[in-house]
Amino acid sequence: MTILKNLKAWALLIALVALTGCATAPSVSVQQDSNTDFTRFQTFGFLEPLGTDRQGYQTIVSQTLRQSAMREMQVRGFRYDPQAPQLLINFGADLNDRMRVNTTTQPSRSMSMHRSSFNHRGGFYNTWPMHTQTTTVTQYQEGAVRIDVVDASRRQLVWESVVSSRVTNSTRNDVPAALDEAVRLAFARFPVAGTGLAPIKP
Repeated sequence: MTILKNLKAWALLIALVALTGCATAPSVSVQQDSNTDFTRFQTFGFLEPLGTDRQGYQTIVSQTLRQSAMREMQVRGFRYDPQAPQLLINFGADLNDRMRVNTTTQPSRSMSMHRSSFNHRGGFYNTWPMHTQTTTVTQYQEGAVRIDVVDASRRQLVWESVVSSRVTNSTRNDVPAALDEAVRLAFARFPVAGTGLAPIKP
């Protein structure tokens, strides 16, 4: 009996860990122009100023996003060309307050009126269960990174990705790592696959 209880406890722990992982996993959404042939592009650059720049200067967020995006583009065979790029990359970043509402339903014992009124059951079997609902409200912050890829000749957005995730103490303590992971996840769904080669520094 003790072994069975321990197995149930381990199963519950594993389930909770799995749910926690799902709850904190970043969400990645992508849209692209179906009429654009991405293989015809060879060079890329960055929009100036970037959407993450502030008051005429480049922020640390912009620097991190640029470095990460440059790496992802280069391993896909694109060459960095700040003078006449065929593709332009731009970024956006938001931090928003969110609220999660969870309602759980749990069975409870039947009403005492039923137990006192129907003594013919004699305790041999249970009555219909009643249910109670518990609602919990959790407030948290969600960070979102947006990446735009623009056809420079047409000034037309041809690909965009939004990576959003719940902000945790870990991400607050290492923002550059969180931004780099967001860029990596976004470009994992870019129309041009990576070559696996190390990027070339400009």
